[in-house]
Amino acid sequence: MLNLKKWSTSSIIHLSIFMLAAFTSIMTFFDLLGTIHFAEKEESKCAMDLVENLMSNVTIQSQARAEVIASLPLVKKAFREKNKETLITVLHEAIDGQHDKYGVDEANFYLPPATLFLELTNIQEIKEEDHSSFRKIILDATTGKKTSQGFEIGKNGLDIRGVYPVTDENGFIGVFEIGMSVINVLKLNKKISGFDAGIFVNKDIYNSVVAEGVHHLDKSHYIGNYVNQYATDNDLIKKNIKKEKLDHIVKNSFYIQKDPETKEHLGIIEVPLKNIENKQIGVIALIKNYDKYFMIEKQIIIISIAFFILQCAVLMGISNIFIKAEIIKPLHLLIELIKTRKNRTVEPSLSELENSCDEIINLKNSLLNTDFK
Repeated sequence: MLNLKKWSTSSIIHLSIFMLAAFTSIMTFFDLLGTIHFAEKEESKCAMDLVENLMSNVTIQSQARAEVIASLPLVKKAFREKNKETLITVLHEAIDGQHDKYGVDEANFYLPPATLFLELTNIQEIKEEDHSSFRKIILDATTGKKTSQGFEIGKNGLDIRGVYPVTDENGFIGVFEIGMSVINVLKLNKKISGFDAGIFVNKDIYNSVVAEGVHHLDKSHYIGNYVNQYATDNDLIKKNIKKEKLDHIVKNSFYIQKDPETKEHLGIIEVPLKNIENKQIGVIALIKNYDKYFMIEKQIIIISIAFFILQCAVLMGISNIFIKAEIIKPLHLLIELIKTRKNRTVEPSLSELENSCDEIINLKNSLLNTDFK
C-alpha cells in the first residue's frame, strides 16, 4: 500500500495526473471499440435485411409473372382443353428467354390436387406426374383456389415460387407456377453488400424430392446434414461454414472467425430458411471479409496510447508551472522572510503573495507577527 505521507506534493499531483490520463484513455479506447463492434453488428443486420428484402422482392416478381400468364385468354382456353401443344407454342419461347436474363427456372401448369400437367422448361419430357407428396405450395393453391408463394423444393431443386390460379367462365381449371432462381438473388446481394452467400438445404428433404440427374449434386456440395445447392463462391463457403453450426441455427446469428487458409477475419451471418409451412428447411449463409474492422481496432490502440502520452505531457507540464508559481515560489519567499527577520536584515518584498491561496497568506501573516530572536 502506498504511503502518501512520504510523497512530495508534486509527486502526488503527478501520480494523480497519470491515473487520470490512464482512466480517460482506457475509457476512450473502450468507447471507440464499442463503436466498432456496433458497426460490425449494424453491417451484418443490414446484410440480413437486404437478403430478406431481395428474396421478398423476387417472390413478388414470381407471383406477378405467374399472374400475367395465368390471366391470358388463350392460355385459359388451351389449359381448359388440356392442349399442351398450344401452350408450348404460345409460351415456351418467351419462358425460355427469361431463364438467363431474369432467372426463371421453372414454369409449370398443375391440375388439382398437385398433378404436373406441363413443364414449359422441360418440354422434351411431356408427362403428367403427381407431386402432391412434396409440393405443399401447389396443394395450398389448388385446395384454396388461391395464390400461393414462398420457398419450396421441387423436382428441379430449391426455387422462389409464385403460384396463381387459372380460371375461366366455367370456373377453376388449375394453377400456373413460376419458379425463380435463388442464385440470382445471392449474386445481386453480393453486388450491393459485398457478402458472398450460399443456400444450404436439409439433405433428406432435398434428396427425397429432387429428380435424379436434374439437379443432382456431387459429394463436394454436402456439408453435414445439408446440401449447398447455390453459392456465389463455392470454395469460400465450403471451407468456412461448419456443419456443427448449421445444425443449431434456429434464428439469425452473426459471428467472426478466421479463414483457415488466408487467416482473414470473416464476418459470418446465418439465417434460417423456411418454407410455406414456416418449417425450417435450411440455412442462408453470408460471408464477408471483416479485416477492416480489426485494422481500425489496432489503430484505436495506437491512438489511445498516443492520447495517454499527450495527456500526461500536457497536464504534467501545466502542473509543473502551477506548482512553481503557486507553491514553490511563495514558499521560497516565506523562507527568505524567516531568514531576514531572524538576521534583522532587509525583508524581501511580499507583494507577489497577495494573490496566493489562503494557506500561504495565513502563513505569511503568522510569520510577520512572530518575533524571531
